[in-house]
Amino acid sequence: MTKSTFHPAGCGLASATAASTLRAEGFDGRVIIVGDENHAPYSRPPLSKDVLRGEKSPERTWLRPPAWYASKDIELQLGVRAVAVDPHAHRVELAGGASLAYDKLLIATGGVPRTLDIAGAELPGVFYSAASMTPLRFVSISSRSSGHRDRSRFIGAEVAASARTLGCKVTMLDIAAIHWGALSVPRSVRSTRICTVNAASSCIRALASNASRATGTCSG
Repeated sequence: MTKSTFHPAGCGLASATAASTLRAEGFDGRVIIVGDENHAPYSRPPLSKDVLRGEKSPERTWLRPPAWYASKDIELQLGVRAVAVDPHAHRVELAGGASLAYDKLLIATGGVPRTLDIAGAELPGVFYSAASMTPLRFVSISSRSSGHRDRSRFIGAEVAASARTLGCKVTMLDIAAIHWGALSVPRSVRSTRICTVNAASSCIRALASNASRATGTCSG
């Protein structure tokens, strides 16, 4: 009898927990996790705090070490993006043309950040923390950027607080008139410059210009 295949699509906490639970509860079929990042599933919250400040290595954010998945016969296909699901054929289409058959599918791909639609958003030095920044690139920002500017939502406020701790100058951008993130961050960030979307284009161009010239560590 052919064993069934459980496929968690996405490489985050939900997929890793589902795979771990399946094995703990005795599931002996195939478990295959597919994700478009090149890292084993990791915890996101430390990225904007401990990892960015250099207090924790990216590897310490892993939910489990890669060897653990192998020991539990859980397959990791990293750097592979799922692009479509055919529920009738029970197949997941992958970028590049390959596909995976499944018996049970868990869609746990998470969300993507809203991108900026303003002049300068495409310039080098502009990053989207939730999608284009791996833990290693968070570290690179802390060591290379002479000025960090971010959106003033919750994660942006956390990044701003860490950047201020590192001695960076910070400008927070927000499309809204009320900067909710600034209400819930340490006092050190409340003196941070905040500007609305009307001034965002000039701020983004300045960010990209500074990032291309910056060397060394952050300075206040």
